[in-house]
Amino acid sequence: MKANLNKFVAVIALSLAAVLACGLARAQVVLDGSINRDVQVIRWVQTVPTAVGDNAQASMPGFGNPGSVTTGIELKVPMTALGSPSNNTSIRIGGLIVSPDYTLSSNQVIGSLLCDAPALGDSRDVRFDQLSNPTDNKQYVTVGAGQSVAPPVVDGTLDAAYGAAMFLQAANADWGDSTDGQLDYASASEIDGVYVIRTLTDLYVFVAGNLATDASHLMLFFDSKPGAGQNTIRGDNGYYALNIMGDDGSFNGMRFDFELYADYALDFSGLDPDGPGSSPATFSVTYAEMLNDGGGRAYYCGSNTGGAVVGGTLTGGQGNAPAIRATLNNTNAIGVNTQRCDSVPDRDLAIGSEIDNVAIGMDAGKLYIFVGGNLKTDGTVLNLFIDHGNGDGQNVLRADNPPGTNNMLGKMAGLRFDPEFSADDWIAIRTVRVGDDYELWADAAVLRSTGPRTNSGGFPLDYTAYCGGVKDGVTPVWFDGPRIDAQTGSVPALYTQFAPSAAGESCLIDPLNPVGVPGLIGLALDNSNVDGVEAWPSGATSGSPYVTTGVEIVIDLGELGWNGLGPLRIAGFLADPTNTTMANQVLGGVPSNVASLGPIAGVDFTTIASPQFIFTGCLADFNRDGFVNGDDYDHFAEAFDIADPSGDMNMDGFVNGDDYDVFAEAFDAGC
Repeated sequence: MKANLNKFVAVIALSLAAVLACGLARAQVVLDGSINRDVQVIRWVQTVPTAVGDNAQASMPGFGNPGSVTTGIELKVPMTALGSPSNNTSIRIGGLIVSPDYTLSSNQVIGSLLCDAPALGDSRDVRFDQLSNPTDNKQYVTVGAGQSVAPPVVDGTLDAAYGAAMFLQAANADWGDSTDGQLDYASASEIDGVYVIRTLTDLYVFVAGNLATDASHLMLFFDSKPGAGQNTIRGDNGYYALNIMGDDGSFNGMRFDFELYADYALDFSGLDPDGPGSSPATFSVTYAEMLNDGGGRAYYCGSNTGGAVVGGTLTGGQGNAPAIRATLNNTNAIGVNTQRCDSVPDRDLAIGSEIDNVAIGMDAGKLYIFVGGNLKTDGTVLNLFIDHGNGDGQNVLRADNPPGTNNMLGKMAGLRFDPEFSADDWIAIRTVRVGDDYELWADAAVLRSTGPRTNSGGFPLDYTAYCGGVKDGVTPVWFDGPRIDAQTGSVPALYTQFAPSAAGESCLIDPLNPVGVPGLIGLALDNSNVDGVEAWPSGATSGSPYVTTGVEIVIDLGELGWNGLGPLRIAGFLADPTNTTMANQVLGGVPSNVASLGPIAGVDFTTIASPQFIFTGCLADFNRDGFVNGDDYDHFAEAFDIADPSGDMNMDGFVNGDDYDVFAEAFDAGC
């Protein structure tokens, strides 16, 4: 026996007869991954930080790798084309991708938008001063003083001399993802990042990504003249394209952030009318002034063809156009794409796993188990074992049990529970992301002391049960079929999508025509918790009692074979996605200095202080020996005197006179 049997363990009287006799009106329990306090009472709370990732609030791209993109649009802009600003004058650069007719603006913006920001729509209605991004809410970059450095080669490939990116994209590509991998042609546009070198005479700008060769435009705006320029694009500029994006007389017009007053615009466009593999695409550049009072000069700077033109020389431009150089390498296929972006908290996504608390209750002949916390969406497994006291369970998991999906149950053979615990049932829950979808899956099996039932040939009549699929928010999944294998004589393993106990009873009666029963086991997951235990080893655990979302399971009492009157014990833990290694998130608790218990098959709970299960039964049977007598009073008094957490009978977080009253009332009643 362990020295401190009740550390972190709470007990509750869960009498089905009492529930039914109560006669109180109660709303129907909704299975949605959140605690239902009308039915479920928290019986245990976690005191160990999680070593398998804290599901903390976060925002991150769920797509591509924009920081690794090394091809795109590269330009050389003479400082004379920007008004010859003094070397100490900072230059702000804004920009975005717009449609071939300039009327629509994408979500591919220099400075970025938020993860799942949609395309910005009508260019005249874009208000950058009202838009956000994950960092500073600025849709531009700022370039400092020029340096006497060797210039990069303008060829559409990122040179090491550029150094770190001035920004990396955090918004997915709402107008499509270019995966063509061709030098000139691209089917979609994206801005993955911006890199800048400012020499004493020129400004080199590298825009990593792609530009669709359907005449889409990369519009760049330069603020290089203090006290001048347009914060809102006017409708009377010298370049017609700016007027399409500008004020049409109704006080609209694309508006930049407060700090950016554009003095010059540069329009880079590509066109391949015949599509990929035919004639080469043509890339062209137009330059325009943006004066305070409108007007201003615009120049066609010329074009080149084929992509990745070394030096970026443009031909065919107007004779007095500035000597801008530009080219494009469109081969990028690894930057941002169209997948959804990720942020936490989220009902589906979790970036860490934890067990914060466990609540248990019964209603209308069903057992409700709530496990507050999170399951990381990488297939991390929550294993739960139920001992309903019928004397036919396994204290050490056998090797001949139904295997579970991918042998999940078989891998745990050898796991030893506490002496008081013999597992009768197993259920395992996991969630994974597949593309843009999240999936929720569960396995279940009956565990018998002598192993699975078999036919005369030694082949099983018990099932591995499984269910799941695409997760629809917190909508529950049920073990509702349709699969149920027949035992035709020598089938080595049986699988069903119905609840395993009822399926096994049917197979025992008629192996060739087994019938499943729907509605016996269901589960739901809400992964939105961010308030529970923090990261191991030093994270706080004070938030664990207050977690109200996680895994919720309902099991019909008939499926369990439990009458609701005797003691019920529940053990459980988190495991890695292969279900071979046990994490430090264990029901009942483990020492706080433990990050992992190692291979599940080698874990022996009898060697770990405090019981690794939750006991739900007669409240007054404090020492859990099946009797209510003076020994229970002595054990409770000892815990009460030292304010041990096991003396918190009403689970309010304190050990005080209220707990004494609760115990005394149960003791006087005999349970």
